[in-house]
Amino acid sequence: MTDKNKIKAIISRINNGDYSDEDLLQYNAWCNGQQNIEEGVDLSDKNEQMFIFVKKKINRKHQRNVFVRIAAVAAALLFFFLLQQFLKNDKNIEYGNSVAANYKHQIPKGFNNVVLTLSNGDEIDLTKDSTRNRFIQDSTITSVSRDNIVRIWDKKSDKDQMEVSYNTLATSRGRQFKIILSDGTKVWLNAASSIHYPLSFTNQNERKVELTGEAYFEVAKNERQPFVVTSRNQRVKVLGTHFNINSYPDEPVIKTTLVEGAVEVNQKIVLQPGEQSRVDKTNYISKTRVDPETVIAWKNGYFEFRNENIYEIMRKVVRFHNIQVIYEGTIPLDGMSGQIRMEDDIKKIIDILGSTSLLKITQKNDRVYIRKY
Repeated sequence: MTDKNKIKAIISRINNGDYSDEDLLQYNAWCNGQQNIEEGVDLSDKNEQMFIFVKKKINRKHQRNVFVRIAAVAAALLFFFLLQQFLKNDKNIEYGNSVAANYKHQIPKGFNNVVLTLSNGDEIDLTKDSTRNRFIQDSTITSVSRDNIVRIWDKKSDKDQMEVSYNTLATSRGRQFKIILSDGTKVWLNAASSIHYPLSFTNQNERKVELTGEAYFEVAKNERQPFVVTSRNQRVKVLGTHFNINSYPDEPVIKTTLVEGAVEVNQKIVLQPGEQSRVDKTNYISKTRVDPETVIAWKNGYFEFRNENIYEIMRKVVRFHNIQVIYEGTIPLDGMSGQIRMEDDIKKIIDILGSTSLLKITQKNDRVYIRKY
């Protein structure tokens, strides 16, 4: 039997429910290795759903050990305990309207919007005002291109002693944007996020910006002037590196993931590539190894999750889709793994999640209802 026919036979057995553990492992390896492209086997929508299902089946064998390890971390244990107590209440839990709550820099209302707030307080909606694509402030020039990139050019000399001015770039749900700072640092801003930055880094001891939400940074190297990102109760210091910070207010911890170089978190932990720090609301900090490509999948247009429960998954989805999520009753915390295109229709996304879990997920207009079968 050829490899192509072998894969088709495995898919057929899985679809019919007559499969072995070996079938699951081979199917999982096939999906992860993208052999479907090499072998010419079509990964249809049904098989895309199967990918998540198989990953979940395999992960369940290790689920108990995973939660034991998590329970060893005091902060995480407290979080899950409080969450379980909260879920004992059968009242509906609605998520979606409060995405922008508790943001230091206001996230734009509505959906699919980008707002640039200038240092003088003027607000420009970059999705609507196409005539204002070039701004001169102090000795800097800010331009907005048609490919959704904000660029800043600093015309100051080292002798200039002008007061530093700050702008804020903010995205609403459903919108991402890229900004190139005056030092050449590139920042990809995820949905429902904001970055507060100086127009110029001239004559400053450090290049400091403030982040709310999530962003991926490619920092221009400057050993004499460290780059600093503050977010909630975290401070990350780098010289020149690539890293991701997830600091959404509705997440229990701030996650900093290093892709390249080295970063210092809260003057306590130094990360190496492939490591992630986690800072909770009590300032407890821990470090673990992760797959950076999974963490930054959003930058490439994908929701990617590894052993995450439905609450964690839907927090990602609701930031990119114009929906509200309502949880009915007690919801299982089973972990799921998989990858879904962010631009997929919300109906397709909930169909995939619903078909690969013990949950019933339905949609009515802009509301998504989730309950246990």
